[in-house]
Amino acid sequence: MARSRIVHPVSIDEVEHIAFALAQKLRFDEPIPPFTSRYPNILESCVETPFQRFYKITPYPSLYAKASILFYLLIKNHPFKNGNKRIALTTMLVFLHKHGKWLNTAVGELFEFTKWVAESNPKDKNFVLLTIEAYIKKHSNIGRGTMDNEKLKAVRAHLASQSPLEIPPAIWKHRETRLYWATYEVQGTGKILACGFNEDSDISLLRVSGSNEKYIKENRDMLEYVPVDDTP
Repeated sequence: MARSRIVHPVSIDEVEHIAFALAQKLRFDEPIPPFTSRYPNILESCVETPFQRFYKITPYPSLYAKASILFYLLIKNHPFKNGNKRIALTTMLVFLHKHGKWLNTAVGELFEFTKWVAESNPKDKNFVLLTIEAYIKKHSNIGRGTMDNEKLKAVRAHLASQSPLEIPPAIWKHRETRLYWATYEVQGTGKILACGFNEDSDISLLRVSGSNEKYIKENRDMLEYVPVDDTP
């Protein structure tokens, strides 16, 4: 029998010292008030609800269901005087990261989705929760596992076939998100072409582009070079 995976809650300390601190760094015109100004007990209720059990049954059994209700309640119950959407987003990301997951999606799209949840009708709560869960599942397929050499070799061969020079790319792995990156540096220009992937990616769909150049340059210190044995 397979053992169920242990899911670790997000603590109030983690909300304060990680999620809240990250939310304050997001660039918005409206500042977030001090953490101590939050409304009493509402934050605690939002954080505890995903892990409640009734007669040994939990209403939110999976990691994704727990992340969804956590995200929803932090937005809808307004535990803070301002910045609830930002804090809900960073808290959900902290929770997912504790379990080896991350949301692989554009920042703009993520904020639009957060705004949609905030503007949803409370009567549609069940539908919204299912939509959040589906969204997280779709975009959080980055695990902590290590890809084997054969898959990495296949990625390099595929991307080399897309390159005019037919040269395989360098492979890197982000120390925290565990996402893999294949990169080319364009000689003489300093430009970087890259694409991210993980163990669940469809290799045939991978394409490098310049849209990830800024991310790669800003995260160089977090990228570990992964040697790949291309021997047939």
